[in-house]
Amino acid sequence: MKKIISLLISLLFVGSVNAALMNFDYTYTDGSVLSGSFDGTIQTDSDTVFINSFNIVQYDLFEFSSIELSDFASVSDFPSGDLQPLVSFSGDAMDIFVCPNGFIAGNCGFSFDSGFFLGTATVGVGAGLGDDTFENFNANNWNLTTASVPAPSSILIFSMAVIGFAFSRGKKQV
Repeated sequence: MKKIISLLISLLFVGSVNAALMNFDYTYTDGSVLSGSFDGTIQTDSDTVFINSFNIVQYDLFEFSSIELSDFASVSDFPSGDLQPLVSFSGDAMDIFVCPNGFIAGNCGFSFDSGFFLGTATVGVGAGLGDDTFENFNANNWNLTTASVPAPSSILIFSMAVIGFAFSRGKKQV
Protein backbone atom coordinates (compact mmCIF):
# COMPACT_ATOMS: atom_id res chain seq x y z
CA MET A 1 0.00 0.00 0.00
CA LYS A 2 2.83 2.40 0.85
CA LYS A 3 4.43 1.77 -2.57
CA ILE A 4 1.16 2.61 -4.34
CA ILE A 5 0.75 5.85 -2.38
CA SER A 6 4.38 6.80 -3.07
CA LEU A 7 3.92 6.09 -6.78
CA LEU A 8 0.73 8.20 -6.95
CA ILE A 9 2.42 11.09 -5.14
CA SER A 10 5.44 11.05 -7.45
CA LEU A 11 3.23 10.90 -10.58
CA LEU A 12 1.19 13.89 -9.42
CA PHE A 13 4.29 15.87 -8.52
CA VAL A 14 6.13 15.22 -11.80
CA GLY A 15 3.13 16.26 -13.90
CA SER A 16 2.86 19.74 -12.41
CA VAL A 17 6.34 20.73 -11.28
CA ASN A 18 6.86 23.35 -14.03
CA ALA A 19 3.48 25.14 -13.86
CA ALA A 20 3.56 28.30 -11.77
CA LEU A 21 1.83 31.56 -10.98
CA MET A 22 4.29 34.34 -11.78
CA ASN A 23 4.49 38.00 -10.70
CA PHE A 24 6.31 40.50 -12.89
CA ASP A 25 7.18 44.17 -13.13
CA TYR A 26 9.10 46.35 -15.55
CA THR A 27 10.13 49.89 -14.59
CA TYR A 28 10.49 52.31 -17.49
CA THR A 29 13.18 55.00 -17.41
CA ASP A 30 10.49 57.63 -16.69
CA GLY A 31 9.59 55.74 -13.48
CA SER A 32 6.29 54.28 -14.71
CA VAL A 33 5.74 50.62 -13.89
CA LEU A 34 4.13 47.79 -15.84
CA SER A 35 3.23 44.96 -13.46
CA GLY A 36 0.97 41.97 -13.07
CA SER A 37 0.72 38.21 -12.85
CA PHE A 38 0.34 35.32 -15.25
CA ASP A 39 0.19 31.55 -15.31
CA GLY A 40 3.33 30.18 -16.91
CA THR A 41 5.34 27.05 -17.51
CA ILE A 42 8.97 27.16 -16.42
CA GLN A 43 11.16 25.46 -19.02
CA THR A 44 14.01 23.00 -18.40
CA ASP A 45 16.62 25.78 -18.55
CA SER A 46 15.02 27.18 -15.33
CA ASP A 47 15.11 30.67 -16.86
CA THR A 48 12.57 30.75 -19.70
CA VAL A 49 8.85 30.84 -18.86
CA PHE A 50 6.14 30.22 -21.47
CA ILE A 51 3.09 32.40 -20.81
CA ASN A 52 -0.19 30.46 -20.74
CA SER A 53 -2.61 33.14 -19.52
CA PHE A 54 -2.63 36.52 -17.81
CA ASN A 55 -4.43 37.12 -14.52
CA ILE A 56 -3.95 40.85 -14.11
CA VAL A 57 -1.82 43.58 -15.71
CA GLN A 58 -1.46 47.15 -14.48
CA TYR A 59 0.36 50.23 -15.70
CA ASP A 60 1.03 52.63 -12.83
CA LEU A 61 -1.84 50.94 -10.94
CA PHE A 62 -4.31 51.41 -13.83
CA GLU A 63 -5.67 47.94 -14.51
CA PHE A 64 -5.88 46.71 -18.10
CA SER A 65 -9.08 45.12 -19.31
CA SER A 66 -9.02 41.33 -19.12
CA ILE A 67 -6.45 39.72 -21.39
CA GLU A 68 -7.77 36.73 -23.32
CA LEU A 69 -5.70 34.07 -25.08
CA SER A 70 -6.26 35.79 -28.45
CA ASP A 71 -4.92 39.08 -27.00
CA PHE A 72 -1.27 38.06 -26.73
CA ALA A 73 1.32 36.64 -29.10
CA SER A 74 5.03 36.28 -29.74
CA VAL A 75 6.66 39.54 -30.92
CA SER A 76 9.22 37.77 -33.12
CA ASP A 77 6.71 35.87 -35.27
CA PHE A 78 3.73 38.22 -35.11
CA PRO A 79 1.21 37.98 -36.76
CA SER A 80 1.68 34.27 -37.65
CA GLY A 81 1.38 33.20 -34.00
CA ASP A 82 3.39 29.98 -34.32
CA LEU A 83 5.76 30.68 -31.42
CA GLN A 84 4.85 30.51 -27.72
CA PRO A 85 4.98 33.95 -26.01
CA LEU A 86 7.68 33.91 -23.34
CA VAL A 87 9.67 35.87 -20.79
CA SER A 88 12.66 34.91 -18.66
CA PHE A 89 13.79 35.40 -15.08
CA SER A 90 17.08 36.92 -16.30
CA GLY A 91 15.45 39.18 -18.88
CA ASP A 92 17.70 37.70 -21.58
CA ALA A 93 14.76 36.18 -23.51
CA MET A 94 11.67 38.36 -23.84
CA ASP A 95 9.09 37.73 -26.56
CA ILE A 96 5.61 38.93 -25.65
CA PHE A 97 3.12 41.20 -27.44
CA VAL A 98 -0.13 41.97 -25.56
CA CYS A 99 -3.15 43.83 -26.92
CA PRO A 100 -6.26 43.53 -24.68
CA ASN A 101 -8.37 45.64 -27.05
CA GLY A 102 -7.52 43.24 -29.87
CA PHE A 103 -5.07 43.25 -32.73
CA ILE A 104 -6.09 45.60 -35.54
CA ALA A 105 -4.83 45.11 -39.11
CA GLY A 106 -1.87 43.06 -37.92
CA ASN A 107 -0.93 45.45 -35.14
CA CYS A 108 -2.11 46.61 -31.74
CA GLY A 109 -4.13 49.77 -31.20
CA PHE A 110 -1.79 50.98 -28.46
CA SER A 111 -2.94 53.41 -25.82
CA PHE A 112 -1.73 53.75 -22.25
CA ASP A 113 -4.41 51.32 -21.08
CA SER A 114 -4.14 48.71 -23.79
CA GLY A 115 -1.19 46.84 -25.10
CA PHE A 116 2.48 46.38 -24.41
CA PHE A 117 5.40 44.40 -25.70
CA LEU A 118 8.67 43.26 -24.24
CA GLY A 119 11.18 41.97 -26.75
CA THR A 120 14.84 41.02 -27.00
CA ALA A 121 14.62 39.24 -30.38
CA THR A 122 15.87 40.78 -33.64
CA VAL A 123 12.36 42.02 -34.36
CA GLY A 124 10.75 44.11 -31.64
CA VAL A 125 13.75 44.90 -29.44
CA GLY A 126 12.37 47.16 -26.78
CA ALA A 127 9.74 47.78 -24.17
CA GLY A 128 6.69 49.55 -25.45
CA LEU A 129 3.44 50.67 -23.91
CA GLY A 130 1.13 53.25 -25.32
CA ASP A 131 2.08 55.83 -27.88
CA ASP A 132 4.60 57.70 -25.75
CA THR A 133 6.35 54.95 -23.79
CA PHE A 134 8.93 53.14 -25.86
CA GLU A 135 12.52 52.39 -25.00
CA ASN A 136 15.21 49.78 -25.49
CA PHE A 137 14.50 46.85 -23.20
CA ASN A 138 16.73 46.88 -20.11
CA ALA A 139 16.97 43.56 -18.24
CA ASN A 140 17.96 45.46 -15.06
CA ASN A 141 14.47 47.01 -15.01
CA TRP A 142 12.78 43.59 -15.22
CA ASN A 143 11.67 41.50 -12.24
CA LEU A 144 10.01 38.06 -12.44
CA THR A 145 9.21 35.91 -9.41
CA THR A 146 7.09 32.89 -8.67
CA ALA A 147 4.08 33.66 -6.49
CA SER A 148 3.98 31.99 -3.10
CA VAL A 149 0.56 30.42 -3.56
CA PRO A 150 0.34 26.66 -3.01
CA ALA A 151 -0.45 24.87 -6.24
CA PRO A 152 -3.54 22.62 -6.21
CA SER A 153 -1.31 19.60 -6.83
CA SER A 154 0.73 20.46 -3.71
CA ILE A 155 -2.43 20.49 -1.63
CA LEU A 156 -3.45 17.15 -3.14
CA ILE A 157 -0.02 15.64 -2.43
CA PHE A 158 -0.12 16.85 1.17
CA SER A 159 -3.66 15.46 1.61
CA MET A 160 -2.65 12.08 0.21
CA ALA A 161 0.36 11.97 2.55
CA VAL A 162 -1.84 12.71 5.57
CA ILE A 163 -4.35 10.03 4.52
CA GLY A 164 -1.50 7.55 3.96
CA PHE A 165 -0.04 8.35 7.37
CA ALA A 166 -3.43 7.98 9.05
CA PHE A 167 -4.04 4.70 7.22
CA SER A 168 -0.67 3.26 8.28
CA ARG A 169 -1.18 4.40 11.91
CA GLY A 170 -4.68 2.85 12.02
CA LYS A 171 -3.37 -0.44 10.67
CA LYS A 172 -0.72 -0.74 13.44
CA GLN A 173 -3.30 -0.29 16.20
CA VAL A 174 -5.36 -3.30 15.07
